[in-house]
Amino acid sequence: MSDERVQRWLEKKLAREAQETLLLAVGILAGAIVVLAITFGICYASSLFVLLPTFHLHSRYFFWIALSMVALLFVAARFSNREELTEYHVESVDGGPVHTFYIPHVGIVSNLNPFSAANAAAFVKIIADLVLSGPRFVSAAWQTFQRSQRLKRMDVALLAEVFTLLLSAGRRVSLAEILPRLGHCDPSEVFRQLSEIEGVVFLNSPPPGISLTADLRQEFFAEIKAMADAHS
Repeated sequence: MSDERVQRWLEKKLAREAQETLLLAVGILAGAIVVLAITFGICYASSLFVLLPTFHLHSRYFFWIALSMVALLFVAARFSNREELTEYHVESVDGGPVHTFYIPHVGIVSNLNPFSAANAAAFVKIIADLVLSGPRFVSAAWQTFQRSQRLKRMDVALLAEVFTLLLSAGRRVSLAEILPRLGHCDPSEVFRQLSEIEGVVFLNSPPPGISLTADLRQEFFAEIKAMADAHS
């Protein structure tokens, strides 16, 4: 298999993935702005409701108070553990499963215990998770943007060497077979770059190796066929 064909395909694939990832980052950031605007509005309204009756301040002070509250949410998001916030349990009045259902002419009823400490803690965790959504969206947008930049900076020529071996073998290839292809390059950096590419699978069972998903192989051969048809 020609390394040149693999390299051309890989260049196009990485450029496409980088562009798609960048667009995704922009989309996430747009969502983050909307969520932060709503959060700011809630903070502003809350500060007015709580402080205005006691402290007759100018409206600009409430603006800065609300802005400070949003800034503190970024600090809280930085040090919070989302897994802990999403792990909670609720208790019913009778100790059995919690049921919520609708009764005509009555409304929604539940056997949830309103005086349970566990239920109160669960409620606080849910609110905290919602309040921290804006900063988390910003963080996700930044991480997605960084990935798009890493895709742009990849060593395509070197990765094409590895892909040529993987595509030619049509099977799992051990790391021992790949290492001679890397020359004097840092293997950990090459493997990090490979891990960024969708469809590259690292296998830990002995002997450790790398394989490509069937979809990625099919994508390559379909692209090569299309290129051949275009030149025929």
